Amino acid sequence: LRRAPASEEVAITGGAPRSEGIRAMEAVRYPMRLDAQWLPILALFGGTPSRSFAEVTQDFVRIKFGPLFDESIPYGMIAHASPATWSVLGGIGWRVGRGKTIGLIGSLKNNVELRLREPIRVRFLFFPKRCERIVVSLRDPRRFLERLGDAPANGT
Repeated sequence: LRRAPASEEVAITGGAPRSEGIRAMEAVRYPMRLDAQWLPILALFGGTPSRSFAEVTQDFVRIKFGPLFDESIPYGMIAHASPATWSVLGGIGWRVGRGKTIGLIGSLKNNVELRLREPIRVRFLFFPKRCERIVVSLRDPRRFLERLGDAPANGT
């Protein structure tokens, strides 16, 4: 993975001290884009800015959208990541799309698709659901995709 410049890193170290010489790859958090017109209804179900993000770590991508979705996906399971569109007909919030698609949608803009190598079981709205594609709204999809683009394709 490419290390992000210090100015854009949000380190998740749990208060552990770091050596000055060699420093491990830190998790970088990318906030979800939650448009103002949808925020009241999203917040009602826990989709607040502080609890809605995609986090890139050394080994996996964690996606959290309030208490209703919180999953970590190992890099080896991600086949492809790219910009995506989401129709207003697909809805806003925690959505199930065509096929085995899960939408974590706070905006109709700045969406990213993670296509998985094979379907995985996730907890979606407290129930198990098989998915092979996750679409998520992010404030800065370009930087997320750049960071993710440097992830090992085989999970090593």
